[in-house]
Amino acid sequence: MELTFEEREQKILESTGKIFEVFDGMTKEYVKLIREHHKVVTAKTEKSESPITGSKFKGKMYSDEYISQHRAQTKEAVKQLKKVYIDKAKEVINSIKEKYGVKAPEPPKVPNSPDEQMRYQLERNNNIILWKAQLEAATVKELRELHQEYQNYPDFMILFKAELKKREKSAELTMLISEVENPPKDKAFESLNKIEIALNSLNQMNYFPVNLKNGLKKITYRDVDKDLDLYPILEGPTYRPVFDIKED
Repeated sequence: MELTFEEREQKILESTGKIFEVFDGMTKEYVKLIREHHKVVTAKTEKSESPITGSKFKGKMYSDEYISQHRAQTKEAVKQLKKVYIDKAKEVINSIKEKYGVKAPEPPKVPNSPDEQMRYQLERNNNIILWKAQLEAATVKELRELHQEYQNYPDFMILFKAELKKREKSAELTMLISEVENPPKDKAFESLNKIEIALNSLNQMNYFPVNLKNGLKKITYRDVDKDLDLYPILEGPTYRPVFDIKED
């Protein structure tokens, strides 16, 4: 039994949680990337003796140029991390649309046996004769109704488009042509479309969204550059712990 608009809308609303479940684990991967860069920044050589003072010290293991290069690579990796998860979420959106979208009736399939093929061809020929007569006599309103019923039949669409071209263009006919060329979006998918727009925006931002697994309203935004600067300082008065992010 086909679901009503209200039932489809409710089912879609109940399914939105599956979109955000995809993001579970994304923040942990982000933390791992940031920590890897911090390791590069804070890496030290073994203690060496100064030839001038004789004191022992640890030097930086990596040059400033390498650290800068690694920072740029990390920022790119963060972008890719976001994209991978957002693409997965969009796949879930598409699967929900596929499940709850209004499906147009499928045209009859071409049978295999010769007898059935003959019957199929006879029915096809009869349909063409019937549709041609209906289209020629139809008002614009009736054309719209015929299109809604038979738009999945290739033979019908050839006849339908030919009929539209033949007719004198009126305001009503122009509106029908526009509807056929730009079919209206399914209103039941409005909430999904808004989520998809929001995800596309997140993909373009230079910030990293934390807590996305709990929905769009729960997001907090991390400045990637600032997080890359928050390397740990484990000794001295300016103590700073190892980088971490706690989610709800």
